[in-house]
Amino acid sequence: KLGEGVSQHAVTQLPKLLSSKIQQEGDSSANIDESTIKQALHESFIEIDKTAPAHVSGGCTASVIFQHSDKLYIANAGDSRSFIASYIKPTKQVVIEYASREDKPHLEDEKKRVEEMG
Repeated sequence: KLGEGVSQHAVTQLPKLLSSKIQQEGDSSANIDESTIKQALHESFIEIDKTAPAHVSGGCTASVIFQHSDKLYIANAGDSRSFIASYIKPTKQVVIEYASREDKPHLEDEKKRVEEMG
């Protein structure tokens, strides 16, 4: 039950939060650069984590695929995974173009990040 509440919080709040952070940086989409979007995604994930209603236990993983102009930005937290796939018509096959990494505790950089947070 608690995980569902955290998930619902992320679904409803993340788009609003991300929108407000991006809007703060420019008055038009032409003024928004790559570093602004990356920073907004990073800060939004951290803020959602801090404000999530997981009092005793529970939580959720999240993946966001954000499109701005002709670029895609992918962010994920936890052990969720996102894929970008293409259908190749001549071969009638689906090809995975990109797969995000799951943040598992056995990965050295993830272990270090968690330990540094306390």
